Amino acid sequence: EYLPRWLQMGVLEWNKASIILENGSKVIASATSSSAVRGGSFNFIFLDEFAYVPQNVAEEFFSSVYPTISSGQETKVTIISTPHGMNMYYKYWTDAVNKRNSYIPIEVHWSDVPGRDEKWKQEQLAALGSVESFLQEYEVQFLSVGDSAINDALFYELSQKCVDPLVVLDDGNYKIYENPDSTRI
Repeated sequence: EYLPRWLQMGVLEWNKASIILENGSKVIASATSSSAVRGGSFNFIFLDEFAYVPQNVAEEFFSSVYPTISSGQETKVTIISTPHGMNMYYKYWTDAVNKRNSYIPIEVHWSDVPGRDEKWKQEQLAALGSVESFLQEYEVQFLSVGDSAINDALFYELSQKCVDPLVVLDDGNYKIYENPDSTRI
């Protein structure tokens, strides 16, 4: 198999699933399954397009790998994906946004990429064929998967115009308060 010269210099062993480097480091590639990395010891785990891993597989995978992650004082986990419904990735993402876990949420919106403008957006909308696909793939929006009584694109548009009421945690219970309406007595 061909490796670029700069990469060949530090590689002791290479196959389709792993690379062992001169310094003893090992890089492995594996499908996400409950047994994929069970029993291993890792410094860094990278999960790509995690929102597309079926829910039952994602849960089994984390159940099998979490002891490894939590036992390593310096173990790092990076999870990247485009949104795909309200699943385990959605939970980790929203928990990170709301500071309920130690992940750091980083969002890349289509407009953050140089060269992408309104013309580019319209081309993508035409190519994808649905507003929902664009919202999920480029607007970083978590939309429900499957049929819904409310169109996801319409729901998203309307939700951007809504103001959330003030939510207060009081004695372990959530209480929702709305701002006073001066027109009502």
